Parts: sequence; C-alpha cells; structure tokens
Amino acid sequence: MKINWKCIAASLIILMSGSNIVALAEEDWLNEDAKIKNDHFYHHIELNYSNVYSLAISSIATGYINYLLKDAIFENGYGHEIYQGEIAGQEVKYREFNQLGVKARELFNTITPSIRLGYKTNWKGNFNMGVYAMGTYKFDQFETKMPGENEYLRHRLQYAKAGGGLHFTFGHLESPTRVIVEAGCQYAIPIGYRGFSDDKKQLNKGITSHFSIQIGGPDYLQNIGFFVDYDHFDTFDKNYTVDGIQPHAGSTFHNFTVGFQCSVTFLQGQRRR
Repeated sequence: MKINWKCIAASLIILMSGSNIVALAEEDWLNEDAKIKNDHFYHHIELNYSNVYSLAISSIATGYINYLLKDAIFENGYGHEIYQGEIAGQEVKYREFNQLGVKARELFNTITPSIRLGYKTNWKGNFNMGVYAMGTYKFDQFETKMPGENEYLRHRLQYAKAGGGLHFTFGHLESPTRVIVEAGCQYAIPIGYRGFSDDKKQLNKGITSHFSIQIGGPDYLQNIGFFVDYDHFDTFDKNYTVDGIQPHAGSTFHNFTVGFQCSVTFLQGQRRR
C-alpha cells in the first residue's frame, strides 16, 4: 500500500492557510507568553484524522479553544491507515475511502482521539523528559474484496486502548529547533465491528506500539513531525468459530498507521513540553 503523499501535502497547505486565518486573534496571547506558568502537569489531547478537510476544520477549531483556555491542550494529525496480509489464507484487495472526499463516510473515515496525562520536567538545560498514561478511541473504516467477488465489503472497526509512554525533549523548551521524541504502547480491545458480520469477537486484542519524532517549529506551526502506530497482532482472530467453521483460519491481515502532526495551536511546544 502506497502512502498518498498528495493528501499529506494538501493537509499541510490547508493547515498553513488556517494558521493565517487565526493569527491576528492570537496576537495578544503571544504577547502574554512569558506570563504563562510551565508546570509539571503533562496534559494533552491528540486528534488524528484520515481526511484532509476534517483535519483542517479540527485544527482551526481547536486552535481557538486553546486560545480561550490559554493552554495548548489540543494537537491534530493526519494518519494514513495501511492494512497488509491475507484473510482466510487468501490475498485480498484493500482500499480506503477518499481522503479528499466530502461525503459523511469520507469525512469520518478514520478518527482517533487520544488523551494523555502525566508528569514532565521543566529543567532549564537542553534536555527534558516526562512519563504519561494514555487512553485512545479508534474508529476505522475500509473496504476489502475477496478473490472471486465482484463487490467490495465495507468494514467498520472500533477499539478502546489504554497504556502509557515516555517523551524526551532535546533542546531548550522555547527553542523552535528542539527535537521531541515519544515512545509508548497501548493494549487494544475491540468494542465494535461491522463487516463480515456484527460480531466483534472475531477481532483480536493486543499491543499497539507508538513512536513519533517532531521538531518544535516556528511561530504558528508547532510540533511538526511524523508518527507510527503498529499493531502487534492480526486484525482477525484465527480461532474464531461460527457453526463449527473458522472463517479466519490462516489470516495474517494486520494494521499500522503512518502520519504527520502539525499543530496550529500557537507556541504549543513551549507550554506542553
């Protein structure tokens, strides 16, 4: 599965345009930056989408929320879902919905909100770190076509995830060239499914690892970087049985997500990290 670089480029252009829309409204906040206390409470809500327009609207809306709260809680990202492997021992065709589409199923193609709470240091040198607990909800949609079939089958998966991680900041907290590295993992539990049937028991549970690297960023674009979420389990349970038959025997179908994060929530790195 190839990464759709056109969608990523379009997302960046829209985000940069959105930052100009709200720049004037933020001017007074920027002038008050030195007055804001940087404490040790790490709190962060991350919103990832697989649709360019959903990402842009969310980025602008949460930028205003952060402005009103005078605290950069929200960050947004674009995630590209990739599924690989076989279903029931057979290679299948896989496709996502249009990342530039405006239909409901395209705007809400894949949505992954995540909340993180923890502790962070506030040292004045070139290195800071922190530890956090996180909880995530994932709603994912895609289509597959089995060999010999004429139509694609729509799948809708829902997961609840809980875990934790570490984050490290290299460089002064206020520096636009600081490098931020995060690594963590979560345990994923399926809470809903529609596709082959409505039985969520055919989905596996397991560990999802998370890794990201970002740079601080100047002015109105902050925490610019890339992330990877990788499922260390197959999507469908090989031992799932219906009427004495195991429909997913031999399945190796599994998911990972690659994406970028680019926030228009101003000076977020200085406050959050």
